[in-house]
Amino acid sequence: MSDHCLDFTRPEMVSCYPTIMGECKWSPKVMGSNILNTLYRKTDAVVPTQGNWQIAYVGMARGGWSTEAQTMAEDVMTGESKNGRNWKVSKTMLVDLREIDQDLSDWSR
Repeated sequence: MSDHCLDFTRPEMVSCYPTIMGECKWSPKVMGSNILNTLYRKTDAVVPTQGNWQIAYVGMARGGWSTEAQTMAEDVMTGESKNGRNWKVSKTMLVDLREIDQDLSDWSR
């Protein structure tokens, strides 16, 4: 997200709103791009019609993500196809249980 979106010292200057949308799957199976497509389709229904929004997508899957899903996540970051009427994708992150466990271990030190 660019720094020009928010100036919390001046509420009238807030020009875009950061929002995190995510999907979490506990199955040991590798998750595919269909999970991401479902998440992307929900965005227009969740984002209010007023304001400008920056959407960060987070996918957490116990069994990890397929190569197709990882490619889709990268493509969303580089293309305009998933941007909506008043929102743009700012980030997409896919993680598996091993990564989450490692991060939590690192943070607790």
